[in-house]
Parts: sequence; structure tokens; C-alpha cells
Amino acid sequence: MTRKEYMDLLSRALENVEPEVARDIMEDYEAHFERAKESGRSEGDVIAELGSIEEFEEELHAFMTGKNVPGKKEGAGKEPEHDVRPDTGSTADPDPLSRKREEANRTTADPSEEECLHKREEMNPGQGDMQPESRELERAREEMKRACEEMLHAKEELERAKRESERAAKEMAQMDGQRAAKEEQKRAEYRNYTQEVDVDNIISSAKNITNSVLNQVSGALNKAFSGFGDWMGNQFERSGEDMADYRRRQENAKAEAEGYRRERSADGGQSMRKDGGMASKYSYSNDYDTDDAGEQYMPECRGIVTKEEGIRHIVLDSKSADVAIAASEDNNFSYHYINEGSTGSKILYRCERRVSQGILTLSIVRDEKAGRKNHFSILGGVFEENADLRMELFLPAWVEALEVNGKSGDINMKDTAVSTLMLKSMSGDVTLSRVNAGKCMAETMSGDVTIRDGQFGYVLASTKSGDARAVNVKAEKAAFKSMSGDADVQGVWFGEAAISSMSGDARAAGIGGRIVSVSSMSGDAYVKKMEAKDAKVSSMSGDAGAEDAVSDNLLMTVASGDLEGSGLAVQMLKASAASGDMSIRGGIGQMNLTSGSGDVIVVQEGDTKASVNTRSGEVHFHLKNNGAGFAAKVSTHGETSYRYHDLHLREAANGIHRYGAEGSSLEIKSTSGDISVTD
Repeated sequence: MTRKEYMDLLSRALENVEPEVARDIMEDYEAHFERAKESGRSEGDVIAELGSIEEFEEELHAFMTGKNVPGKKEGAGKEPEHDVRPDTGSTADPDPLSRKREEANRTTADPSEEECLHKREEMNPGQGDMQPESRELERAREEMKRACEEMLHAKEELERAKRESERAAKEMAQMDGQRAAKEEQKRAEYRNYTQEVDVDNIISSAKNITNSVLNQVSGALNKAFSGFGDWMGNQFERSGEDMADYRRRQENAKAEAEGYRRERSADGGQSMRKDGGMASKYSYSNDYDTDDAGEQYMPECRGIVTKEEGIRHIVLDSKSADVAIAASEDNNFSYHYINEGSTGSKILYRCERRVSQGILTLSIVRDEKAGRKNHFSILGGVFEENADLRMELFLPAWVEALEVNGKSGDINMKDTAVSTLMLKSMSGDVTLSRVNAGKCMAETMSGDVTIRDGQFGYVLASTKSGDARAVNVKAEKAAFKSMSGDADVQGVWFGEAAISSMSGDARAAGIGGRIVSVSSMSGDAYVKKMEAKDAKVSSMSGDAGAEDAVSDNLLMTVASGDLEGSGLAVQMLKASAASGDMSIRGGIGQMNLTSGSGDVIVVQEGDTKASVNTRSGEVHFHLKNNGAGFAAKVSTHGETSYRYHDLHLREAANGIHRYGAEGSSLEIKSTSGDISVTD
């Protein structure tokens, strides 16, 4: 059997396996054939070593179901032994008809009815030979016919399932389109409504200034982090490597390791490590062991880099390993790779180190040695991706940049300082504790990003489906973003900051800064104990709130939720709620409040200049300015009433009403709701 024939049979055996898994298995087998070819081994020897396709199917079934193959013993990959007839030495075949049927089934991927009949005719020998075995042949023909019918039925079921899948996909696409259209219509209605608001010229001027400042938050942060990302991309750019260079590097690494082993066996080559163990006098060491089959594997790998070597950038490709980063105690950079998984995972994974243009690159890779392989070891590499791997890094102060790219492991960093930091994980968590950095990017797809007790020039914490958190953090520019999780900051100070979530909540408690934006698309947006020059709190379909907030300019908006502000000390407030209720309490110099169909309640401490407008809701304005009086312009189709000091007036007419020294200026409009002004 040739390599091509073997791989064709292997491909057919993987027809019912997920495409990504099947592709990994095929690539591993192709790589094994290539390595065997380079080492001068024949295709026949490799096929004999791997084992038959029937054995592969048994091993595959065991990996897919998590069960051991019945009767399967060690030595997978060898051809099965057969009984030999004493007279001729040929292999005995107790059931030639069954063997022929199995070969026909194996080589027929998608038979038609004519092909099934043709195979059945091949099973029918001449009439002279049928007499001794006519009953057996008849039974074989019936079984072949039944098998063909079942395969044809299975084909029809697969085609029907495919049509159902396509139909379901189209329906989902239509539903997504309808939802998107509804959301866009809601946003358009809200935009059209807010554009109709007519306010006083002075308030409009102040409002425009506030909006101009606050709207710069997202743009400024996006621009800053965009340039930051480009800069980091250039700093961490690595040169490509073709196959020839890769092979030369492999040979050099083997020669270097062999020289290291000879040196160690000649003079001991050991020195005391800082943890009390023994280490090589070289700057790295690879600990190899051997399994029962003679296969080498790497359970550990460690290395040291000194400041004099001139390396300032560290790059780690950690795959599925958990990464722990801590401060160095001896002013050297050191790393420690540990594999505590099964023997199979220790054979499959190892740690590589490469230095190029002043950048040290550490990679956890699959073992590329041309060693002995069989079905079990190759399948183990596919189905045991999440081996128990760890990488420990000890970072000195002279390292300028660190980049970690992970797949499914967690990244934990503590008690360190670095100029540039980039941490990425696909499905693991990223956690920073007591870390200082000039520029920091921490990103994950489905994990959480948590930053505690740190100082940064620029910091970006981003996650798709996890939470983004900050506790006791200080930064000049900051962004904490989540797509479907929460964005939550506590006890922080940011020069410019954006805390946002698409479908989760956005919260900020104990926050200070110059420009702060807290927003959510379909969740709640809330700030508590905030002190900022300019601030924005907004939500499209959730609630928005501010408690104990001090600000020069505060913008609060909701589309379909409620809006609440309490304990406010704001010079200029603009608040709008399209369909929810609004409650504002505190001391506000100027306010512009608009509501679509909800009620508006204001409790104002001290004098103010206010504009309140609602279409169908009621307005209750409680003016607590120690009797300084007011000048109120009211307009409504409902009832207007005053109960302020000794002024008690019900069913007042629309127009201007004055009282006392006119300390506050009020303009209140409602299309059909009632209006009341009290002290």
C-alpha cells in the first residue's frame, strides 16, 4: 500500500469527524510521513509502524467516546498476527465471504443502487461452484442488498438534514435582520425626537459646549489606543522564517542540546540555583525523560537571561498554558516551563527559545522530532490539547516590553513594572495586581480582565463575553470595555476614561478624572461618588443613574429606561429620557431636562436656571431656595399649580408667573401632563 492510498483510506475514516479535528489529524499524519521520508525510511515501514486503518478506527472510537477499545493491548501500530496453515504457510482466512463483504463496504463511500447490484453480482460465482455453498452465498447476497439499502437510506437522511440546516440558517439570518431593523428604527425615532427639542439660547450654548467636550471622549481614546496598538505592533514585529531556516534551527538546537549533555556528563556542569536546586552553568536547561517505548519527552525547561545580553523585549506564545509573571529577585530574567500532564502530552509539547533582533521569543510548540509514532500518540496530540502546562516568568526592571499571547490558559501578573505590556488570551482570564506600566493592553475573548492596584499611562482592558474590572487604578487614559459582560471600575482616577458595555452593565464607583464616559447599549449605566470636570452617563435600553456626583458638565441620556440623579452638585446638567421617568435631586446651576412620555420630578437645592420639557408626562418641580423666589414660564394642556411659601394657586393659566426676588428662572412645558411648583 502506498502513502496516497493510506491517506485516502484515512480521510474516508474521518468523514464523520468534525472538520477541524479531522484536519488536525490529517496534518499530523502527513507531517509524520514527511519526517520519516527525510530520515530515509520507506512508506511501507511507516505504514507498518502506524498500523492498519481498522486499528485507527478503533483508536478513534476510543478517543471520541472516552472508552477503551475492547481487547486492545499495548503495541498499537503493529500489523495483526494471522494463523498460518502448516502445509502451505499461507494466511488462514476462516470466512472469505465476510472478508470480501467488508472490503466492498470499506471502499464504497457513497454507492448507488446499480453499484450495489453490481457488487452483489460479483459475489455470485459460477453455477458449478454454487452447490456446496449455495446457502451461504444466498445469505451473503441478502446481507449485501440490505447493506446497500441502508446506505442509500442514510444518504437520503443526510441530504434532508442538510436542507433543514440551510433552511434554519436562512430563518436565523432573517430574524437577525428584523431585529437589527427594529433597533435602527428605535434609534432613528430617538434621534428625530431629540432633534425637535427647542431650548433657551443661553442653555443651548452651554449645552453645545458640554456636548462638544463629552463627545470627544470616545474619539480621543480610540485615536490614542489606535496609535498605541500600531506602535506596539511595530515593536513586537517578528521576522518570518521559511522551512529551510526552521530545519537548520532544529538541527542547531539538537546539536546544542547534545553538546550541553556531553558537557554535563564530563564535568558535572552543575551549579546551585536560587531555589536550592541544581542548574546548568549555561543559561538554559531542558529536562528530558523517556517513556516505556523509548520516546523522549520534556516535562520541564528553564532559562536565564542577564542584562548584559542586551535583550529588552520578551515575547511568549503560551498556547494553552497558564502563565504566572512575577518580579525577579536577582535582576535576571528567568523562565520555567512545566508540563504536569500525561506522558503523551509531555511527548507532544515542549518549550522553544529564539533570539532575533534583541527580542527573546519563547514558544510552547508541538514536538517535531522524527520519533516513533502510532495511532495513539498522534490522536493523543489532537484530543489532549488542554494539557496541564504552566509557564513562570520572573521579570527584572530592565525589561522594557513584554508580550504574552495565550489560547486557553490564564495569565496572572503581579508586583512588576514594565514600560510596554501586551497580554492576550482567547478563553482564559487576564489578571494584573500591583502592576505599573507606561502602556498596557489586556485583552481576552471569553474570559475576564481584572486590574488591581496599578498605575498606567495608557491602559486598555477589553473582553468579548467576560467582565472588565478595575480596582484602585490610576491612569492618564483608560478604556474598560466588554461586549456581553459588565464593565466595572471602583476607586479609580483617570484623566480620560471610557467604561462601556454592549449588553451588560457599565458601573463606576469612587471615580475621579477630567473626562469620564460610562455607557451601555442594552444594560444599565451607573456612577456613584464621582468627581469629574466633564462626564457622560448613557444607556439605550437600560436605566441610567448618578449618585453623589460632582461635575462641571454632566450629560445623562436613556432611550427606553428610567433616569435618576441624586446628590448631584453640577454646574450644567443635560438629561433626556425618551420613554422612561426622570428624577433629579441636588444642587444644579443650569439644567435642561427632556422626557418623551415619562414623569419628571426635580428637587433643587438653591437657585437654578432650568428648562423642563415633557410630552405626555407630569412635571413636579420642588424649589428649595430659601424663599428667594422665581420667574416661571409654564405651558400645558393639563393643570398648573403653585404652593410656594405664601403663594397657593391652583389651575393657573399658561404664561409667566413671578414671585419674590425671582432668584430662579424656570421654563416648564408639558403637552398634556400636569405641572406643579412647590418649595
